[in-house]
Amino acid sequence: MALFLALGEWRPVNIVIALFCAVAGCLLSMMLYVCKGCRGKEIFTKLFLKDAYAFYQPVKVKSILQRRQKQGNVFLYMMRYLCTNKNYLINTAGLCGVAILLPILLKQFEGLQVISIGFGILSINTPLCILLSVDRDLQQTVKMLPGQGGRFCVKYSCFLAGVNMCINFLYLLSWSVQCGSIDILIMVLAVAFAIISAGLSVAMEWFFPLQNWKLESDLYHHPRKYIVPAMMMLLAGLVGLWSGFVGVLLAVLVAELVIIVVFKNHN
Repeated sequence: MALFLALGEWRPVNIVIALFCAVAGCLLSMMLYVCKGCRGKEIFTKLFLKDAYAFYQPVKVKSILQRRQKQGNVFLYMMRYLCTNKNYLINTAGLCGVAILLPILLKQFEGLQVISIGFGILSINTPLCILLSVDRDLQQTVKMLPGQGGRFCVKYSCFLAGVNMCINFLYLLSWSVQCGSIDILIMVLAVAFAIISAGLSVAMEWFFPLQNWKLESDLYHHPRKYIVPAMMMLLAGLVGLWSGFVGVLLAVLVAELVIIVVFKNHN
C-alpha cells in the first residue's frame, strides 16, 4: 500500500481503495489461515476471539535434518527447507507477482531512469535471507565445523543470486511487454543487482545473525531486513541519476566476488 501511495496520485478515492485492499487482504489471509475446516459460527469465533498464538506454527526445520548424508548438500537442504515451509514459497511467488506489476507503477515517471529502482525493491525476500537465523542448529553446526563456512556461504549466495535473477528477469520481461524493449546494459544491471544483493544478504546472515527471537514472525518484522534493500535502492538511485555510476556498480560486483573467493579459501 505504501508503494502505491508513494508512486500514485494522492486522491481521496485512491487512498480509500488502497486502505480497503490492504485491510481486505489482511482479513482474507487471516480467515484462510485460521478457519481451515470451520463452518458457521466457528469462523466468527476463531477470527475474533482467538489470541495471537492462533497464528503460531513451530519451525519445521528439524524435520528436514532427519535424513543425513555423508556429504552435505546445501542446495538439497534449501530445497527441502522450502518444500517443508511452503509459506516461504508463497512469499517468493508473491514477490514474482510484484515483479510483474511493478512496471505499471514505475512507468508513470516519464523522463526518469527508474527501471533500476525495481531491482532494489525486489531484493526484499525476507524468508530466504534468514535461513541461518531461523535454524540455530544449522548455524551452530556450520560455524563449528572447519571449512564449512566458506562452502556454505558461497552456495547460499549462489542460491539467493539465482532466485534474485529469476525475479529480476521476470520484472524485465514484464517491463518489455508494457513499456518497450530493453537493452543489454539493463540485463547486465539485473545480474549485477541480483549477485550484489545476494552477497550482502548472506554476509548479514553470517556476521550478524538474528538472536533471541521467540516466534518465527519476529524474524520477518526485524528492521535488519531493510538494510540490504536500502543499500540496493541507494545504488539503483545513483545508477538512475548518473549513467556513469554503472562502472562503479560493476567494480563493486567484482570486489564482492573477490571477497567471496578469498573468504572461501580462507575458511
